[in-house]
Amino acid sequence: MMFGYNYKKNLGLKTVEFNDDEYKFGAGFLTADSEEIVNLNSNKNYYLRIILNGTGTVSDTGSNGVERKVKAGAFFIIGPHKDIEFSPNKNSDYAEFCLIIPAKLYQLIIELNSFDKNLVAGSIKLNSKRITLFNKYLNLIEHTSIDEAYKLLPETCTLVVDCLKKLDEETFFFSDFSKIAKYLEENCSKRTSLHKLAHDNGYGYENFRKKFRQHFGVSPYRYLVNCRMDRALKLLEDSHDSIKEIADDLGYANQYEFSNHFKRHFHRTPSEYRKKGF
Repeated sequence: MMFGYNYKKNLGLKTVEFNDDEYKFGAGFLTADSEEIVNLNSNKNYYLRIILNGTGTVSDTGSNGVERKVKAGAFFIIGPHKDIEFSPNKNSDYAEFCLIIPAKLYQLIIELNSFDKNLVAGSIKLNSKRITLFNKYLNLIEHTSIDEAYKLLPETCTLVVDCLKKLDEETFFFSDFSKIAKYLEENCSKRTSLHKLAHDNGYGYENFRKKFRQHFGVSPYRYLVNCRMDRALKLLEDSHDSIKEIADDLGYANQYEFSNHFKRHFHRTPSEYRKKGF
């Protein structure tokens, strides 16, 4: 039972499709063992998948890919041009609600509501009202014929907008801040302009700094420094490079700037750290 609803009595995807799969509506409750769960991919439709119970891993398989552990309340979108893969944890009593949305309808919903078109993942609050909406939509799918498929349009829009509009503050976006963090990690040894990074990703700097802190608990500058310091420790411990060489490798203007940063971070200079051991 979940929020008073026994989803296990209604497992599997129910679909209504016409025009050779170009317009395909569908919905269903799935578990980690459901046969349909390994085939949720399409060049024509979008899948809005909402985790109801258990955990799993969502991976962005694009060039700047990241991986996130997700739990109940998380949602993610798989569809054309979205490099997303998901693996449910089979040991976590996993369950999800999956909604199939025709590509043209999904794109129209995004445009009309000014949602981020790059949105691929987020989180919503689960409650009995939302579970009831899922079940109501599933019943509608089951009792709708191909000739009446147009009746699904308003209900589908309502359900999608309900999810995408009511994002929690902790929502994460693979397309933005997770990839930005990965970029900082991989380029921490370069002289990076955070203002330019914000601009290149469509943000004013103050808004960028605020949102970054919401996601990672520190400012982008502090995150970059932390990445550099982690790399500095590794170089001090594993290499025989001089302090000047390490400073150069980390992108500092000179050894003095590097030593000052290191001392503020670890309360000792790089030379002291190396001499006294770690």
